[in-house]
Amino acid sequence: MTIEDVYQKVVKKSGKGKAPSRDSRLFIDTTPKLRGKMSFAFGSQRADGVTADTTLEAIKRGERTATTRYTSDGNINYWKQAKVGDVIEFSGQNGEKVLVRVTKELHQLPKSTTAEEWSSKEGWDTSRFEQRVKPQIDKGEAYQMEFEYIDQSKEAMEDFSYREGYLPLWQEWARQNPGLMEELRENAKGKTLTDRFANTRVSQARALADILNSQRVKEQKGDILSNAVIEMEARATKEAWDKMIEIEAGSINAQKYL
Repeated sequence: MTIEDVYQKVVKKSGKGKAPSRDSRLFIDTTPKLRGKMSFAFGSQRADGVTADTTLEAIKRGERTATTRYTSDGNINYWKQAKVGDVIEFSGQNGEKVLVRVTKELHQLPKSTTAEEWSSKEGWDTSRFEQRVKPQIDKGEAYQMEFEYIDQSKEAMEDFSYREGYLPLWQEWARQNPGLMEELRENAKGKTLTDRFANTRVSQARALADILNSQRVKEQKGDILSNAVIEMEARATKEAWDKMIEIEAGSINAQKYL
């Protein structure tokens, strides 16, 4: 069975041109369990470093990884259904939608929560916390849920497939064929590996180049460690010789008085 066969039949558990099987490590469940609105504009209360104008866009840019909900909203029990790993669909004012995956379930914000801590996750500046959030925390009515953005772009999906399924296959092949890898290393010096059959980011050339580069980094670290050990051994040897000379000299001086 070729590398490609293993990738299609063992890793994807489906076939070329087909979506990965549900029990494949490449399967990404993007079916929303819950849905909600994410339609606020930051206006003048955007935190330093945040470039997005809206809370929805901030999620897409990785500048917002949490949302705060209040008891007064009347939906706390709804959001409490979300468990770590669940997918949520948020929609903005213009109908645009994004998917996120829950990383921390809805929890009551403690009174020790600082404005800076809250702001770093939500994208709002600290004045928003003082005006809107802190009063609700003091009443025990503020809850927060954390999440990560699910990037469904073509590039992101190809990188996921490459990282989770394709690269590990070639890493195993390289482990089993050190002689061929060494030959490739010599032949590839000063050159760029290419794959004329690949039309996506999942390619043999990319995998082999990544493996060669990772091996080179390990060798460099090994050289640094080896040199450090040699230096330590040399220093220890010198110190031992200096001590022996010191003892010898002391012994000679003592004999003068016998």
